[in-house]
Amino acid sequence: MLRHSLHKLILQFDWGKRQLQPFNVPGRKSKPIPRAAQLKGTYDATTHAEKRRACRAKWVSARRQMPETTLKALRLKLPREYAWLFRNDAEWLKRRSPLTRRRARPTSGVDWKKRDADYAIAVRAATTCLRNNPDRPVQVTRAAIGRAVGATTLLQQKLHKMPLTAQVIAGVVETRVEYAVRRVQWAAERYTLERTMPRPWQLVLRANVYSLRSVPEVNSAVEAAVHLIDLNLSLKQELTA
Repeated sequence: MLRHSLHKLILQFDWGKRQLQPFNVPGRKSKPIPRAAQLKGTYDATTHAEKRRACRAKWVSARRQMPETTLKALRLKLPREYAWLFRNDAEWLKRRSPLTRRRARPTSGVDWKKRDADYAIAVRAATTCLRNNPDRPVQVTRAAIGRAVGATTLLQQKLHKMPLTAQVIAGVVETRVEYAVRRVQWAAERYTLERTMPRPWQLVLRANVYSLRSVPEVNSAVEAAVHLIDLNLSLKQELTA
């Protein structure tokens, strides 16, 4: 009976050992790496080193032959070598490549001194036209002068290059009060041509200076304009009598 039980335990142990063999249990011997795989790894490392040596040699040779060349020219001459070095030897390629050249900005061919003198004359002429326009007055501003001479953008962006023109513009532009006074004078001329004697408030409304009527310069201009209209109409009546 004892011998039968011992034999049964031995059979169970052998069966369990066979069941555990497919698994990676401690003590199991790993399969040796095939000789072909070992040779392949050595071959790959050797090939990489030879490729790097060949690409470097061609790159250095090309640089010696064309010392003044650009990176773009070298890339076109050696596209494969550049691509390989860029992927596998970037630091070496960076040190052995030409520096990127910045394009010099083309110098302007504009004669700004002559242009300044020409526009200074044009600005004076445009200012005279704006002031003597028989229609409703337009305020003399830098924008209005620019529109009159056809150079709005130039006077906005390049005026610092034309000091004479800038000086002329600074001397002719109108303030709100100066513009209001000129509108009062224009309205007075209209009433004189129409042979109509307005009241002061009518002159103020026609000149559109109601918001500035309390300003001393504007108030004085209105009083002077009413007096001038009265004087001119009286003189015309005497001449036609």
